[in-house]
Amino acid sequence: MFMFALLNNYYTYFQLEKSGKKYGAGLLKVQRYDIENLVFPNIDEFSSEDISKLQELAKSLTNTSNTELIDEITTIISKYSSVFKIASFISNKLSMRRSIILFCRSKEVFKLN
Repeated sequence: MFMFALLNNYYTYFQLEKSGKKYGAGLLKVQRYDIENLVFPNIDEFSSEDISKLQELAKSLTNTSNTELIDEITTIISKYSSVFKIASFISNKLSMRRSIILFCRSKEVFKLN
């Protein structure tokens, strides 16, 4: 459940929005390399109390689909995240990816809907 919480927060959503390809009607295409390039906080730095709370929130999120829980998850993760570090990393990855896409446009791995 802890990993589920790490995937379901606004830091991760932001990264996917910035790296995925947008189509009409709000569709966002995310490919394997988009997921492989996600940046997460160092999990060794999380307190046991925060890990327990994140596991509890993630379980509640799966049971209720209450999106307000994502706010709570993001708040806890924000104690361990550096927004500037993430934004810089994403920017660097995007510029690298764009140059690679120019040479490999037809090679699409898979789509997540």
